[in-house]
Amino acid sequence: MLIRYFSGWEEADALTYRKVYNILGGNSSSNPDLLIFQHEVYNISHRFMVRADPKGNILAAACVWNDKYLANDCATFDLTKSKSLPISKDEIILPMNKNVKLVIPFRSKIISSLHSNNIINSSYKFNANRNICIAKNTSEFTSKTRQTRQREVKKFLANGGEIKPISCFTASDAMDIYDKLFCIRRGVHTKDLVYNKALLQDYPDKFFGHVLTHNGEPCAMQIIVKAETQYFICFDYINIGYDTNFSSLCLGTVLTWINLLAAQDLCDKKQKQMRFSFGKPTFTYKTRWCHQEPLGRIITF
Repeated sequence: MLIRYFSGWEEADALTYRKVYNILGGNSSSNPDLLIFQHEVYNISHRFMVRADPKGNILAAACVWNDKYLANDCATFDLTKSKSLPISKDEIILPMNKNVKLVIPFRSKIISSLHSNNIINSSYKFNANRNICIAKNTSEFTSKTRQTRQREVKKFLANGGEIKPISCFTASDAMDIYDKLFCIRRGVHTKDLVYNKALLQDYPDKFFGHVLTHNGEPCAMQIIVKAETQYFICFDYINIGYDTNFSSLCLGTVLTWINLLAAQDLCDKKQKQMRFSFGKPTFTYKTRWCHQEPLGRIITF
């Protein structure tokens, strides 16, 4: 690609990438810890790249797979299909100075709208109407909706329910709980459970949320992956498992509300911006919780 030779990107080491990520931000798809875990599991050919100004100040960074794609782009499914890990391929937020304008010589069709003013060779109009569902701030819900959600939580608690942080459980126990509840809901077990346990064991700070119990037995759990940087905390809601025998208690809605409130509270306390992703607009229920933002594609030659 001719564009690569004139774009100013240079290879860097993993430590440099990590430093840039911590300062300039990113999400779980570009998180250095999760990338390292993926590289070990999948043995993917990868390079860390940076773009600096003439004074040597790094303006942006990226991880590139197979010398072609931004890591965790939707086109990289074949590179990671051997093992199922809860790492999103719905949106890529790169470590990037918000005031920079530059060319990116690597392919992607899921560039965040946060970069819409930064990447010269990107298009948000000609990208097959790809969008991402981003949760509303809790203050954006109507007072009637907030009251309804709180009544549902109170009803759950009044009927033998309890709310426990995922941190109360070991990695192995938490994933076993999720696997059991996911199987009740979907009729199939979680794929590659051993690797999922290892990911939670190695990086417990990357998992967020609560487990609902009913009379002491777990009845609902979401997999939410968290990536925290200097100014943002990004959450990726991957999936949910719950006991379908408790349909009258609205477990999915209750847990989603509890986790969204907890995420907002964490961000408020740390004075950081929340970005809580529900992924692609694949189900109508997401419209209750989210607004949609366009995703961009990078045009390379």
